Amino acid sequence: MNRIVISCLLATAFGASAIAQQPGRPRVVPAPPNFNQPGQVQGGQEPAESLLPFNVKLHLEGSVFGAVTTDQSITTGGRDVVADLELGVAEEQPMIGTFQAVLTPGDPWQAVISLGVRSPIRSKSGNVEYRDLVLRTTVRIAPGKKVVLWQKGDQKLTLSMDQEKE
Repeated sequence: MNRIVISCLLATAFGASAIAQQPGRPRVVPAPPNFNQPGQVQGGQEPAESLLPFNVKLHLEGSVFGAVTTDQSITTGGRDVVADLELGVAEEQPMIGTFQAVLTPGDPWQAVISLGVRSPIRSKSGNVEYRDLVLRTTVRIAPGKKVVLWQKGDQKLTLSMDQEKE
């Protein structure tokens, strides 16, 4: 009985493999599971290509989509940055933002930025609903300089970068 079950399973697997490899049909290969937490690398060490030659401080300052102001810094020695930020309170609810950046050294540096905010908004019925606001952009930035990521009238959100002294 076990041989029959195993034979059926093998036949099904080989049949599916043959169908997936037919000409003109894309081959689907499932991604291996990732057991690491986001931002972690197995073994606790980052690959050498993801490290920077020195630490840099990213400073996010100003108005986040006109809703709330922030003044926060993140120091990193790696190219990938991910941080959850408590930005303040709107509609008596905390606003949480997720900041992500991928840094590429150069003259000037390149920063691929993603800033997401879950913002509470009071509906006409008086209920609090949440709306996701996202800013994705790629900017060039030099150490010691500021770049405006978002602006509406006098309100703006800036990013600056400084090389940290060891």
